[in-house]
Amino acid sequence: MNAVTKAATPAANKPRPLWLRILRGLMWTLTFVGMTVFILASYAGHFSPGSFKYGSLLLLAYPIIVLCFLGVGLLDLLICRRAFLLWIVAFAACLSPLWDFCPLNIGTPSVDEEESRHVFRFMTYNVAAFSNFTDKYPGDCNPTISYIINSGADVVNLQEVYGFFTSEVTHITAAQLDSLHRTYPYVLLGSANMAFLSKYPAEIVESPWPYQNGNGVAVFRVDVDGRPVTVFDVHLQSYNLSDTDKNLFHDLTEMAVTTDKSLVKEVKSRLLSKIQRAAVGRAADTHALGELIHRYGGPNVIVAGDFNDVPGCYALYTLEDFNLRQVYPRVGFGPMITYNSNRFYFRIDHVLTRGDLKPLAMWRGDIRSSDHYPVFVDFTLKSDSK
Repeated sequence: MNAVTKAATPAANKPRPLWLRILRGLMWTLTFVGMTVFILASYAGHFSPGSFKYGSLLLLAYPIIVLCFLGVGLLDLLICRRAFLLWIVAFAACLSPLWDFCPLNIGTPSVDEEESRHVFRFMTYNVAAFSNFTDKYPGDCNPTISYIINSGADVVNLQEVYGFFTSEVTHITAAQLDSLHRTYPYVLLGSANMAFLSKYPAEIVESPWPYQNGNGVAVFRVDVDGRPVTVFDVHLQSYNLSDTDKNLFHDLTEMAVTTDKSLVKEVKSRLLSKIQRAAVGRAADTHALGELIHRYGGPNVIVAGDFNDVPGCYALYTLEDFNLRQVYPRVGFGPMITYNSNRFYFRIDHVLTRGDLKPLAMWRGDIRSSDHYPVFVDFTLKSDSK
């Protein structure tokens, strides 16, 4: 018995093979690097784009970073379980921003009898001047206008609208416009190419913001069953990418890994600099928007539109200082894409609220006549007792 025990002891204490020690050392390094990048990307929006130069780039790459970090966790489970404990700590630290990107809400919030009487459907949509990216015109009519008329939305928040008029180019007909005005008695054109359609009484609030660099805001007030709601129709600064830039991004996304140094250099000089400048511009836009919210907001506020930025961005976190909360993390399920052109598959259209507005559901329409998808939210107004 003792002889057997003594014989087994050296085998039990035998050092692990060198290759295994090297592999586990590499996993520790990979886990540490992965968690660092994951945490930076998760909280990049808390820093001003002017002070954190690469924050906006990390946010754009966040879906890929999340997938890579999940892959690192799987490898840790298979190869180095002690490193997996470090992975768990990083994952837990980033649950909140990860939920903003990919919420997993199941079911619909409950409503009482009074709240059920005040449900209304809100839509926000960048219509791209009613152009048609699919070049299809069923019934020789503009598909975007027809979609809005038949959407069932009670309040419609639009960006990139230059007016409502008949056009042979966009196939907008007089019959469509008549139907639009019958469906929405209140058709308002605000500043900066914004428009607002409502079945409820609505008005424009004075709020000049010069339209420049593709950005702007308009403020509307709508009376929902006797309770005023102020809507800030938002279009923050775009990346201003040229067709050449978009083709360059298309070429880049065709390669999982590229060794073409000239392509990498061109991406760095053209795309990255424009992305950084746009992020700094949107930060300035957001602070100006905050002043308007402070001046015109009131208790019940919706801020919605084309933010030209992704979940976790500086603009969304900054608006939280005005007691605004994002809608999608509260009622959404899974990642959502609201832009459909040039392989820029991101959620850049957002809705935030404060006050008695209670979101019940938020989803995306599937029409592709614009480069954006329409986004819908079902709201109710909370009971006074709540």
